Amino acid sequence: MEQFYLHLLVLLVLSILLRFLIAPGHAPEEPPLVSSRIPFIGHLIGLARYGNRYYVRLSAQSQLPAITINIFRQKIYLIYSPGLLAAAQRHAKYISFEPFAALAIRRAAGIKGNGPIVSSSSEKGRSSFDKQMKDAVHSVLLGEAMVGITRASVAAIKKSVDDLRSTEVDLLTWCRHVLTMATTDSIYGPMNPYRNREAEAAIWEFDSGLGKLTLNFAQRFIAREAYQAREKLVKRLLEYFEKCGYINASSFVQRRLEVERKASATLEDIARLETLMVLPLLSNSAPSTFWVLFDIFSRLDLLEEIRKEIVQNALQFKPCDDSMGKPKQMCTLNMNNIRDKCPLLVATWQETLRLRANTASVRFVSKDTKLNDTYLLKANSIVQTPANVLNVDPNIWGPDAHLYNPRRFLDTRASPGAGGDRKRDRKWNGFMTFGASPWTCPGRHFATAQILALVSLLVMKFDISPVAGDWVSPRINHRSMALAISIPAEGLMVNVVTRKEVKGIDWEFQMMEGKA
Repeated sequence: MEQFYLHLLVLLVLSILLRFLIAPGHAPEEPPLVSSRIPFIGHLIGLARYGNRYYVRLSAQSQLPAITINIFRQKIYLIYSPGLLAAAQRHAKYISFEPFAALAIRRAAGIKGNGPIVSSSSEKGRSSFDKQMKDAVHSVLLGEAMVGITRASVAAIKKSVDDLRSTEVDLLTWCRHVLTMATTDSIYGPMNPYRNREAEAAIWEFDSGLGKLTLNFAQRFIAREAYQAREKLVKRLLEYFEKCGYINASSFVQRRLEVERKASATLEDIARLETLMVLPLLSNSAPSTFWVLFDIFSRLDLLEEIRKEIVQNALQFKPCDDSMGKPKQMCTLNMNNIRDKCPLLVATWQETLRLRANTASVRFVSKDTKLNDTYLLKANSIVQTPANVLNVDPNIWGPDAHLYNPRRFLDTRASPGAGGDRKRDRKWNGFMTFGASPWTCPGRHFATAQILALVSLLVMKFDISPVAGDWVSPRINHRSMALAISIPAEGLMVNVVTRKEVKGIDWEFQMMEGKA
C-alpha cells in the first residue's frame, strides 16, 4: 500500500512538472514563435545575461515586426513595428498595465494584507482606489499645480550649480545628488524626509533592487541591500507623516494622501507606497542628464552651436548691484525660450534619449485581440515593446539610425510613404523613451524642464572635460532593466572649470507665470 501511494505521489509530481514545463500551444495567427536553444528557460537566461539588449538580439535574429517567445508557460509577444505598436495603442482597453500594478506595488513596497492599496481590480479592469490614485497623480503632473513644483525645483538646481566651483567631480554622482535634492525638496517641502546622505543613498539602493524585490522570493536574502534600503525609507516616511510634514508639502503629496485617507489606508501602508512614488521622477533623470552632458561636451562643435543658440534666443544680460552696492552683471536664462526657441538644444536632448533608451514597456492582454487584421494576441499573454529596437529602426530614422545626429529631430520633411509629417510620425510611432500613447510618462514635462535647466546652465557657465583626458563612454549596466535610460556601470571623473567669459557674472532662471 505504501508503494502504491509513493508511485501515485511520483506520478502527481511528474504531471505537475510536465504541465509547468510543456510550452503553451501556438496558433498560426500569432506572431512567429522564436525558440531558445535551451528549452523552457533559454530566454530567461538571455534576459539575465544581456538585460534589455536581449530584445535587440532577438530582433536582429528574426527580422520580423513581431515575435513570440515562451518563458516556462508564459507567452510573451515582442512588438518591433511602429505600425503594430499603434494598433496595440488602439486596443488599450484589452492591452493594459493595470493587471500588473497592484502585484508589483505590493511586492516592491513590502505591503502586506489586503488593504485598499493592493485591492484586486474590479470587473471593469481597475480598482476604485487605483483609478483615484492615477487621477490624483495625473492631475498634478499634467496640471497647473506642477508649475510651482517645477519653479521650486529649478531654483534648487540653480543653487546647486552656484555652489559648484572649479573642481573634480564624478559626473553621475553629482547629477544624482543635485536632482534628488531639487526634486524631493520641491515635492516634500521643508521637512523633506530624503534630505540627508543616508536617505539619498537608500533611494538609489532601493531603486537598483526593484526587480529582485518584485520577484517576492526571500527578499531579505536575495535582495538584501534593496530590502534594507526600503525599510530605512519607510521609517523616515513614517516619521514624516506622523509629524505632519505633508502640511507644507506640494499638492503632489497632498492629493494622493487625500485618496489614501478616504480609502482608510494605514499610515504604514501610506509610507510604504510613498517609497515608490518619487522613483519615477528620479531614477531616469540623473542618467539622462549625465548622457546629455556627455554627448554635448564630447562634441566641441555641437557645444559651441548650443551656446550660440542660447545666447541668441534665451539669454538676457542686465546690469545690477551686488549686496555691497557694487555694479555687476546678471545673466537671465529664460526657460520658456530654452524650450521653445532653442531647437538644437531640445533636439540634442531628444537624440540622447533616443540612443540611450533602455525601456521595454510591459502590458497584459486580457482578451484575444487582433492587430491590424494580421497578428493575434492571445488572452493572458504579455506584450513588450522594446524602445532600444524601435528607437534605432532604419525604417523610421534612416540609414544613419545608429549614429548620433540631433538634427534628425529638426527635419520636418515628410518621409517617403509616411503620408504625413515626419517629425510627428517619429514622435508618436518611433520615439519610445517616454512610452507611447496612451501609456506615456506623466512626469515627462517635469523631467524635461529640470534637465534642460541644469544642462543649459552648466553649458553656459563651465567647460567640462574628463580627468583621464579623452571622452570615453563608460560601460553600461545592462542588468538595470527597470530603467528607461541606460545607466553607466562605472563613474566618470571630470574637471569642471568656470569659463573665463562668464567669471564674476551672476545667473538666474526666468519662467513665465502659468507655464512650466
